[in-house]
Amino acid sequence: IKKFAKRRVSPLIVKDSSAINFAMFSYMIGNTDWSMAYQHNVEMFFDGRRLLAIPYDFDHSGLVDAFYAKPNPMLKISSVTERVYRGLCKRDAETFTTMREFYRSKESEIFSVIDSYKENLSEKEFNRVSKYIKSFYDIVNSDVEFRNKILSKCRG
Repeated sequence: IKKFAKRRVSPLIVKDSSAINFAMFSYMIGNTDWSMAYQHNVEMFFDGRRLLAIPYDFDHSGLVDAFYAKPNPMLKISSVTERVYRGLCKRDAETFTTMREFYRSKESEIFSVIDSYKENLSEKEFNRVSKYIKSFYDIVNSDVEFRNKILSKCRG
């Protein structure tokens, strides 16, 4: 796997599983400050066949909720804590199901990681982070919510 040169790319050449994982992770943490096409807060790697997208820089995510973070006005949200699914629809439908199940299977592990920081965060911050991730799992674990807030909100 080699790092892909910085340049504009079509998000459709990113491997489906990588693109959906990227978009689901971004949705989970409430990160809207990214662009695959312009490689903004995204590192691209080439596996010999397709691109793999790796997110970074989460200070404008709802999970971090930095005091200086401002929502992207194009997304019509009033706070960075509002989630927006920004993935593309033109992906393999079965891969959406697979990635949903992947996140569902990681729920206890993710909460274990959060719990491991309980002593390092104020009670208020710990509860905010836990509640924020729980709200993601409320969506992922509900067929109706998953369809309404993720599948029906994909772009393209």
